[in-house]
Amino acid sequence: MLKTYLAVMLGGAAGTGARMWLSAFLTLKYGENFPVGTVVVNVVGCFIIGCFNALTEPHGVLPVSSLVRLVVMVGFLGGFT
Repeated sequence: MLKTYLAVMLGGAAGTGARMWLSAFLTLKYGENFPVGTVVVNVVGCFIIGCFNALTEPHGVLPVSSLVRLVVMVGFLGGFT
């Protein structure tokens, strides 16, 4: 159980870092008048969560372990969005 918590926390930290980087990049490129970074990050993150979920479900095209699903969807993409 501890392994799962640590893996999800590390995924969340990486996702948060990716969000910060992408949001800052888009803010520098498109300005601060509209929160384009926040909008893009949330839309892209939600789209990826949906696609990853559909592809990796138990009878999906790319079956992966439940730990990988947790780390990617809850950890990384949860931190990202």
